[in-house]
Amino acid sequence: MKVALLYPLPGHARLAGVVERMPTLSLYLLAALLRQKGHEVTLRDLPGACDGGERLAGHIRGADAVGVSANSFNWATALTAVRDIRAGFPELPIILGGIHPTYFDQHCLEVSAASFVVRGEGETSLPGLLDALSDAREPSDVPGLTYARNGRIARTPGPALLGEEELDRLPPPAYDLVPAGCYRAVPVQTSRGCVYECAFCSIPYRRGWRALGAGRCLELLQHALSYSDRFVSPGAVYFLDDCFTTNGLRATHILRELDRRGLNVNLGLEARANHLTEPVVQAIARLPCWLIQIGVECGYTEGLKRVGKGITLAEVESAAELLKDYGLAEHAVFSFIVGLPWETIEDCTATLSYALHLALRYGAPLSFSWYEPFPGSRIWSARADYGVSAGPEVFDGPGDWRTDPELFKAFRPRLTWDDCRRIEDLVANLARIVPHHLALFQTRVPRGERP
Repeated sequence: MKVALLYPLPGHARLAGVVERMPTLSLYLLAALLRQKGHEVTLRDLPGACDGGERLAGHIRGADAVGVSANSFNWATALTAVRDIRAGFPELPIILGGIHPTYFDQHCLEVSAASFVVRGEGETSLPGLLDALSDAREPSDVPGLTYARNGRIARTPGPALLGEEELDRLPPPAYDLVPAGCYRAVPVQTSRGCVYECAFCSIPYRRGWRALGAGRCLELLQHALSYSDRFVSPGAVYFLDDCFTTNGLRATHILRELDRRGLNVNLGLEARANHLTEPVVQAIARLPCWLIQIGVECGYTEGLKRVGKGITLAEVESAAELLKDYGLAEHAVFSFIVGLPWETIEDCTATLSYALHLALRYGAPLSFSWYEPFPGSRIWSARADYGVSAGPEVFDGPGDWRTDPELFKAFRPRLTWDDCRRIEDLVANLARIVPHHLALFQTRVPRGERP
């Protein structure tokens, strides 16, 4: 079959002309798998956001099926894209996939003109669905599908998670389909899932970490580097794992082997403070490194407990000290979330004060963000406890849900608008105190006339 894959860019990024850090890897993994199974695949990614009309039609024309990848950031533009595709191609099977349709499968079918939703990992479900479409039969035996049947929504049981050996056998991503010059770094995935379950996090497969073998990881890295000239920063690689350092011995082995082989790699990764032991930090320090992202989230002990982060402030201090000792402090961004639903102005200022301490004592770069209510997180699931009645419709657009004042305030019942403005002013003051250590903080609070 001829399959057209589409990743609509989030509307706010498209309008701002943002070049993103890296592409969504899942679409390129699926493209490679479908090619391996004999399908002809085209893929439209950044900057082809959600351009209706002839440009989108040109990508879709001649396809036997189209797959649209959506998350909560790009769902509004994905919804528009699906409607545009349906208007131009009334009989074409349209398949939604990604984390947002996985969590809101029935809603996404009801408000769009899509034919199917593939829930969860698509490596089994999508090829099975395409086989059923090719044979003109109902896909009732394909796991992880949601679709309309006889005026009702049918849901097949979810597929079993791919095991570690199955992950090892997947083909490498189809990086040749990545649009040249649009992304900064090549994404590489060496594991899936996470062993933790933070309250704000929406990643799938929490408490379900699965790792690829170290040998396979190194093969994937070499494959990725062979396409790095398509990226803005050749040689820049980012480990897309939710936490690359989950198994310290495994992480250290991979890093040391990268160093031994002399691969031309400039590394980025996400790490947890409690996993940054001296052997791990020492192994990172032997390689060129452009980013170590460390999520702290809260600068006070009770907040870390409520978030379920599984770290202590003492462990954060230890990690910061090690990174400084090994000359990595300037590349290690410590990120924080402010405005969690239970937080008061005192809680938020405690987080800002602790972050300033890290910057002044260890030279640590900082990143702040307002809490955002991601579907699938424990906080989203418990939103009624905070008096929030919003459902999946808030993500349908047309505007950016993250800047909606009503939704913003609903998830911060213990903060007044004046509190929120004060928090943004305090972050602005931090930027003046440590100008080289503060990442961009996107303001969300209305100014001028009070809401």
